[in-house]
Amino acid sequence: MISNDKFTELIEDVLEIDIESNFNQKQAVLSSRTENQYIVAGPGSGKTTVLVLKILKYLLVDEVKLEDIIVTTFTKKAARELKDRIVDWYALLANELELEDLLDFNNLLIGTLDSIAEEIISDYYDVDIIDNFTSSAIMMQNLLTDNRNDDKRLKQFVKRMKNSQGGNSLSDINNQIQSIRERIYYDMIDKTNWKVMLIGKRYCMKF
Repeated sequence: MISNDKFTELIEDVLEIDIESNFNQKQAVLSSRTENQYIVAGPGSGKTTVLVLKILKYLLVDEVKLEDIIVTTFTKKAARELKDRIVDWYALLANELELEDLLDFNNLLIGTLDSIAEEIISDYYDVDIIDNFTSSAIMMQNLLTDNRNDDKRLKQFVKRMKNSQGGNSLSDINNQIQSIRERIYYDMIDKTNWKVMLIGKRYCMKF
């Protein structure tokens, strides 16, 4: 186990990340393992960096077991990138600290909520998860029946959602509907208070 000061030194010298000049980031990374945190930050503000450093701090400073950590994100691509950065930065720090008993990050549970749930359930039951392509095909067969895709109002809506770029193929309509569905689900939108308003040439969501 190393101290917070040593970990901060490694961040600066080995990873070449300036954490000292950003008080909020440093506070988030070095906070106690028993402290619950809810961090709100915009794009490009360093959320991923803070998350990776926080995980490394749990491992190297707090001696949290790898199997006791769960990391979730919205997409599988983001999960892969996150894991790659954790592995790469850990390797650099472990080399500097001359660690002999290296961690096996295959034991790190990281992914989307869906993929993590699938992995956990699969330990107990034999389950099959519908992939995105199959899910899209099922929705097209059931949601867009009776030539609903030819509805002029729907086509106009999709065209404005795309900012008038491209056509209105069945695939375009399906993708837009799926995108709206996912945003409603992930943003936990109260559908009873959800209204769509046409302003100029764009649609926006009003709550």
